[in-house]
Amino acid sequence: MLSRHCKKGKCEDENITDSPVWEEEFAFTDNVGIPVCLLCHASLNHHKTSNLKHHYEAKYKNFATNYPHLSDFRRNKLTELKIFIKLTAGSVENF
Repeated sequence: MLSRHCKKGKCEDENITDSPVWEEEFAFTDNVGIPVCLLCHASLNHHKTSNLKHHYEAKYKNFATNYPHLSDFRRNKLTELKIFIKLTAGSVENF
């Protein structure tokens, strides 16, 4: 889902609010409105597709070759990573 937000002459056409797209394309998940990388747990301030794509392509060139896009192997790996992030976040909140 794309939205258009204009403020002070700046328009952002590429805001994404669809977490499944983040997960499959760029290995990001939504954590309370903030995109978080499933591979390194880095969080980005903006939901812009270009920021997510740049992070993914700059740091994880081999991930796409090891886990081909739209494969069950990749989907399973991303699910494991998402569960790990949720468990880690839960343990930090309980600490």
